[in-house]
Amino acid sequence: MASERLDALVFPGWSGAAIGAKAGYPSVIVPAGYTAEGAPIGLTFLGRAWSEPTLLRIAHAFESATRLRRPPTSVVAPSPGAASL
Repeated sequence: MASERLDALVFPGWSGAAIGAKAGYPSVIVPAGYTAEGAPIGLTFLGRAWSEPTLLRIAHAFESATRLRRPPTSVVAPSPGAASL
């Protein structure tokens, strides 16, 4: 990754996390859309060893830019002004 100047690799959510865990590298999965049936799809960002801060910034930027996450329908949305945890 260093020779190619990459901060992260990207995989489908179901395969990238396993690759990262086996290799001992950090990974984070973010929402990347939904199937036609409404099932969530994830995207895995895999970083270099000890790159958690960079990896989290990349994942946050992706989530902020795409806004693909939808809250579960089984959870009631908080009322305006409610304190968050």
